[in-house]
Amino acid sequence: MRRSIILAMFLSFLAKAQDVAPPPKPTDDGPSLEVIIRFIKDKLIENASAKWKLTVSNSSTDGSGFTWITNRFAEIKDAPESCGLSYRMTRSQDPPSQVNSDETYRIAFKLVKSLTITNFEEYSNSEGVNSQPELSFDITPPIYALVINFSQGDPQVLPFDDEEMAHRVARAMLRAVELCGGGD
Repeated sequence: MRRSIILAMFLSFLAKAQDVAPPPKPTDDGPSLEVIIRFIKDKLIENASAKWKLTVSNSSTDGSGFTWITNRFAEIKDAPESCGLSYRMTRSQDPPSQVNSDETYRIAFKLVKSLTITNFEEYSNSEGVNSQPELSFDITPPIYALVINFSQGDPQVLPFDDEEMAHRVARAMLRAVELCGGGD
């Protein structure tokens, strides 16, 4: 009995004295952040322009009117070292032929709270977006909005005329958000 106690104590001492290697780090078999951000940039370049007919109806005056909207992405710059991407977006109307918006935006993936794909018409008519309930918007052909909500500040809305492409870009952005430590 005494021998078995001494043997157990000796084996216990040996077990504690052994250097045990730390468990292996989990393998990340997904693409790198650089590859993901390059993919997003390439898809925005491929889908650089979306065009739709916007009809606005006013219920208080029973009036309506339409215009053609063209949205263009340009100057898309990837910055994986800062977990970001920047782009310039112009929006023009015809008639009259004029650029009524020309802005540069930055997506900091670490600050992204959520991503949503929705029908752009539904989004434009939603209560939180449309501050004039007497107006309603009809958009043809269907345009899909990738809505990027940040932990602070206004959302960014990226329009796509191809729903599948909007989902592919959203999935890539979600992966970039995960790699950069953003999200909920």
